[in-house]
Amino acid sequence: MVEKFYAYYNGQRINAYEAIRKRNRSEITTSPVEEAELFDSPQIPDRYPVKPVSARNGKGLPYFAYYSGFAPVGTCLDTRDNKETLAHALFRDVFLRLIHFTIKDWNKRVFVLSDNVTVDLRIRNSEGNYYIVDVMFRLKKTDPYSYYYKWNGYLALEVVVTTRVTKNKVQDLSEKGIQICSLKVPGTVVDKLSTLGDVDAVSEAEYQKQVSLYRYLYESNKLEAYGKLLGQVKTKNVWKDKYQQMKLYEEQEADMLNRIKKAKIDLSYIEEKERSIQSDINKLEQKRQSIQTEIDDVQEMKATISTITSENEKKADEYDRLGKRNKSLAKTNEDLKKIIDYYENHPFKSMFIKPKINTMEESDKEGE
Repeated sequence: MVEKFYAYYNGQRINAYEAIRKRNRSEITTSPVEEAELFDSPQIPDRYPVKPVSARNGKGLPYFAYYSGFAPVGTCLDTRDNKETLAHALFRDVFLRLIHFTIKDWNKRVFVLSDNVTVDLRIRNSEGNYYIVDVMFRLKKTDPYSYYYKWNGYLALEVVVTTRVTKNKVQDLSEKGIQICSLKVPGTVVDKLSTLGDVDAVSEAEYQKQVSLYRYLYESNKLEAYGKLLGQVKTKNVWKDKYQQMKLYEEQEADMLNRIKKAKIDLSYIEEKERSIQSDINKLEQKRQSIQTEIDDVQEMKATISTITSENEKKADEYDRLGKRNKSLAKTNEDLKKIIDYYENHPFKSMFIKPKINTMEESDKEGE
């Protein structure tokens, strides 16, 4: 028996917790099957009645089951387990509630803004068999915008716990123009959540707590959904021209941005080089000023030396003049001494011999 955590009531999504509560309050009809109000799909031509059931054996989650004899016609081509796991239901619920998120697939990064979302959408092939898409987003916008046209305005999200998306499912849906994004639930998270559902039934409060926790992480701009964009989706003719035109614009924009980035790097290098050269110029200018200061000091010293030399020359001339005068005075003094000695030694002769005595003025003239 296939277990489903979500159904539709009056065209609106409802989970098993809410359905059981409404059933117990007689707000919805689940019996007889002809009057059932819960269905597995919002698609009226291809929907089947389901009923809410409490957690199997008191473990895990409540779920929806098909009435006997009312299962979908055709064969389900998915290989997933029939039993709904807590990790699968929780992460599918997280993305059902997200308005926007970012997909990261190696070097691809795509921002997705949702306009509408459908859970467990049945996609049939030409033989009447079908695949189940966990979450189907009708897109409002993507960034880069070309992905909106490339994906034909839709994105299918597959939550992977243990079983990978099959090659046939990827090929068949890609041919129908449906891009699949496979999101692997981290093993550590699966292990943590399995401890909640393996022992007891998971309460609605605990379930909503876990949903809020992981929803907050993916809503944050800091966290990206690391997924895999599978296959080569076939872009329909109605979208192809717009996709190619938008892709060209984005490539041109990317090229322009790369050129701007390179120009900024070059400009930064030039500015750094200019700063380095200016620093060298400033250092040279400081050195020039220092040398000019030394030159000024030397010129000032030369002027001082010149002044001192001139004064010394004047003093030397004065010294020579005084030296000559001193010699003249010394000679006069010597003459006077001779006269004195003469008169002292020859008192009588002085009466008859009168020696010539130089006056001071004559001595000065002789010295000159």
